Amino acid sequence: MTFRSLVGALGELIGLAARVRATADARAAEALRHAASLEERARLARDLHDGILQTLAGTVFELEVLRRQLPETSPIRTRLLDVQMLVVAQQRELRALIEPLKDIALAPPVDPATLTARCRELGRRIERQWGHRVEVSTERCARAVPERTAQQIYHLANEALVNAARHSGASMLGVELAVEGGTAQIDVTDNGRGFPFHGQYDLKALDTMGLGPITLRHRLRTLGGNLVIDSSPSGSRVEMVLPIAGDRDGH
Repeated sequence: MTFRSLVGALGELIGLAARVRATADARAAEALRHAASLEERARLARDLHDGILQTLAGTVFELEVLRRQLPETSPIRTRLLDVQMLVVAQQRELRALIEPLKDIALAPPVDPATLTARCRELGRRIERQWGHRVEVSTERCARAVPERTAQQIYHLANEALVNAARHSGASMLGVELAVEGGTAQIDVTDNGRGFPFHGQYDLKALDTMGLGPITLRHRLRTLGGNLVIDSSPSGSRVEMVLPIAGDRDGH
């Protein structure tokens, strides 16, 4: 091979390497944009669910309370029912909008500070909507969790708090979150009259006897977690334990 042909071959190789690198850089940039898009979609879905949807749910309940205080023959009662049905329809439409946004496979882990902030905001929202005092403890949040687990924690805590606000007759509610090892534990307590049943029961016993909130039982059974309810005339404690999504070794 002559010097001239060698130089030409090297030039072609250098040009090819440059094109390959440019292609790789373009694909990497596109992957980053895609990941950012998924993260933004997950954030939007979470904000819509945790904010507007929960507010609409509280509004429906408040309208029902007002409606039942009116005589059955009152035209205002009928109008309130119409408004309730309108809000419920908006809830369904918003849920249908949120569903396609729930691709959170590439969302970054949620650190303890962010998880704490979400729990405290949940407590403030319950206080605003239901008028109960809510104490939040997150001192035992020792590690970050996947976005999917963070959403599960939020949904479980919200469900248990709303159940207590609606049915317990309590003046004070509490939620304590612990994230340690490969599990997350959410304890929701109240100083009300307890459940219609008294004593301590785990998920298996609750399922067998048909006791406790159906939604919580179904969620935790599906997640491979456990539910323990300790109920007495002076209040109740709902303990929910779930494995951290995608965590097999506690790290």
